[in-house]
Amino acid sequence: MTLSGNNGSKHRDPEVRPTPARRQFSAEEKSRILAEVDACTERGEIGQIIEDVYQTKGIHSALGYLTPVEFGAAYHLKRDA
Repeated sequence: MTLSGNNGSKHRDPEVRPTPARRQFSAEEKSRILAEVDACTERGEIGQIIEDVYQTKGIHSALGYLTPVEFGAAYHLKRDA
């Protein structure tokens, strides 16, 4: 949202930007993740599962609605071009 006009006045940008669709987990994927969690026996294993899912599946508005993995790949492609 922009708050400054071309004449220096303060106003809201009237453009409405669409909100990207959130990714959703299928019932099968939820069951698989819960089965992995149920099988955890060591300290830190559940946290690692959460981190793995978050890093590969979770989208982030600060990253342009990409997962961290997707953002990193796009960043490296752009940087190396």
